[in-house]
Amino acid sequence: MGTSAPATESLTSPEKISTRQKILNAALQIVEEQGIGALTQPRVAKQAGVRQSNLTYYFPHKSDLLMGVLEASHQKADGHSEHPSTNNFRDIAPFLQGLMFDPKRARFFFSVLLEVSDNPELRPTIAAHAQGFTAFLAPFFRRMPDDPLVQHFVDLLRGMALRKLMEPKMPQPDLVKLAENFGLL
Repeated sequence: MGTSAPATESLTSPEKISTRQKILNAALQIVEEQGIGALTQPRVAKQAGVRQSNLTYYFPHKSDLLMGVLEASHQKADGHSEHPSTNNFRDIAPFLQGLMFDPKRARFFFSVLLEVSDNPELRPTIAAHAQGFTAFLAPFFRRMPDDPLVQHFVDLLRGMALRKLMEPKMPQPDLVKLAENFGLL
């Protein structure tokens, strides 16, 4: 009796996770190869090998799919599906370094930002993503999720990432020292 619930759960849960992950993998591949403009539900469903109704079950709107793609991109950058469980900025600095200053990841983010900036329906999704990223970093500085100083730090990192794309030989910044100089540590 105790094993019937887990058996039923194991038949449905991995299947749902697998379908969602297939969709995200396909969407991420499309965006990386063709840009955000190529991200359509029919194209993603075909690439993922799922019916469009399956895709809309997990991602009812294009903004939901875009948010999923951005999160999948972060997970890919991190190398696993969970962020560090520590609240120490020094422990997360290498993750942040890779996320912000890897040229491929930076180009991906800026290309999404550029294409979404022309779409008033998707701009709030990018804004929510940016706020979510600030909220994610805030506890590492023992700050509130909407702390303006953390937001300015994130904005500075994005600007530095853009500059690094234009000047590839520019040295990688020391994020711990940068956070200290910014008054966050």
